[in-house]
Amino acid sequence: MKILVVSHYYTPFTGVGAKKVSSLVNFLSEKGDNLFVLRASNHQYNLQVLEEEISPNIEIFNVKDIKSTKSQFLDYILWRENYKNKIRKIVENEVIELIIFSGGPFFYFSLGEYFLKNHNVKYILDFRDPWIIGSSFHYKKNHNIIYAIKWFIISILYKYKEKRSVIHADLVLVPSKEFFTIMRKNYKTIISNKIHVIMNGFDDSKLDDIPKTTTKRTLDVMTLGIFGSFSYYSTSYIKNFLLSIKELINEGFLIEILHLGKQEQYMQDVMREFGLSNIYHAYGNIEYNKGMKLLSNVNVLLINDNSIIGHGTKIFDYIYLNKPIVAFVPKQSAIASLLSNFENGYICNSKNEISRILRNIISNNINYLDFNLDRTEYSRSFQFQILFNQIHNQLQTHLMINSITK
Repeated sequence: MKILVVSHYYTPFTGVGAKKVSSLVNFLSEKGDNLFVLRASNHQYNLQVLEEEISPNIEIFNVKDIKSTKSQFLDYILWRENYKNKIRKIVENEVIELIIFSGGPFFYFSLGEYFLKNHNVKYILDFRDPWIIGSSFHYKKNHNIIYAIKWFIISILYKYKEKRSVIHADLVLVPSKEFFTIMRKNYKTIISNKIHVIMNGFDDSKLDDIPKTTTKRTLDVMTLGIFGSFSYYSTSYIKNFLLSIKELINEGFLIEILHLGKQEQYMQDVMREFGLSNIYHAYGNIEYNKGMKLLSNVNVLLINDNSIIGHGTKIFDYIYLNKPIVAFVPKQSAIASLLSNFENGYICNSKNEISRILRNIISNNINYLDFNLDRTEYSRSFQFQILFNQIHNQLQTHLMINSITK
């Protein structure tokens, strides 16, 4: 099947937005589908690139850059037009049978209806994040009334576009049960059974040689591991965390913090403020497999995220490593719900909670997330197989009809 995947973020971009969709393209290509990708140019990735080998079986196209107008709405229109023009050329030249739109950003989601009606091409919407439904999209309270009215009107327009996009899609993919619940609640009369949860998962194609053990060992030095952004989503819990670390160090515990990913100035500054720079080791961006090997040697994994309906990707990498996870997240969030399935997944926000949990891990030599952990359903290959089956079962009938009528 000839499939065009449209994603603004894609390999070699190192940000989380490129991870799942890049893996999906590789998976579908290995399964025998003919894959084409339309992405932004590397110029749009602000040097956040880490070159990875791209299969010669996957043809990559770049959308034409825009010159920013400094208006988010006008930029949206310009990007949408550039994507529309490039998609039209690819669809006509390559005889595309299916388009998968992955976002955000969401410049191109509303183009699905256009290509369905004008080129008879089915499409799937892959909501990596919320667009309008379930999002925190709103004007800022410190702006004036004119600004507020403008963004209120724009939000109505976006909501209309989202609804039209969902109505005409053959499948709608969301990354969590919480996201699924919100979408079904808002679109229950129009999407029937087309919405499916496809979790981000860990990239099992790159993890065959990572050690996995639940062997007990004494925690002489507790090493805390962080993979990816830590202060980006929220800083509200970080100072409580550092207060608990100082308290434990003053009690004689030996603690080290290993941070892999783009270096964060806030983390450097706050570690200096708390006098903890000597135990904080920031490695910067590092290749996925190498990073996972390093984290396989830590004792506890940390995550800080304020999303209510999203998982992100790192939580699945942590699950694969089968280490205790301490999460600074809302107690009613998707991550909290996911971690409730495991023996040693901890949700904490206050200094006292953090200190108590870390003491418990040390005193009981806890070094696994779940002793009887079955990682299978948390892998990308498992999640992508579900989608592959949907594409080649539910959509195949439509596509066969299309080929006959063309």
